[in-house]
Amino acid sequence: MKRAFSLMTLIVILAAGVSLARAQGLGRSLPVLKNRLGLTDQQVAEIQDLLRKHRDAIFPLQQELRAKQHELAKALEAPQPDATAVGRLVIEQRSLRQQIQKLNQQLHADVRAVLTPEQQQKFDEWQRSRPQRPGQQLRRPVGLGLRALGRGPFRRQGL
Repeated sequence: MKRAFSLMTLIVILAAGVSLARAQGLGRSLPVLKNRLGLTDQQVAEIQDLLRKHRDAIFPLQQELRAKQHELAKALEAPQPDATAVGRLVIEQRSLRQQIQKLNQQLHADVRAVLTPEQQQKFDEWQRSRPQRPGQQLRRPVGLGLRALGRGPFRRQGL
């Protein structure tokens, strides 16, 4: 039982970084976008400003999420974890992740609004060509690990 809680904690902690990684990926990719989309210096400055505002808005949520992750890990280390407390912490983390996801979606829309219609089309193509988000990749390695042990939900599905 404790092992299942520990696995759940690991998944929750790793998934928490998904939204941040996606938004940070946009910031790190700005030079690539500038070349690929033909952004003007003014557009780059506007996007950098959007990214700065986004980081300022998301930082307190990330701090709170990290605190909740720490609380959850601590709660799960107890000899007899309190299911109510664990459930409450998981729900609170989910709410924070949803808030972060909403801010990331708003950032994406705001960046698109800076672009011309042609640039928007190229931007959308670039988004589709990018590798899967880290959160989507999490599910498969965990399943493969359980399958390799001859256990887990993926064994019957042949994944």
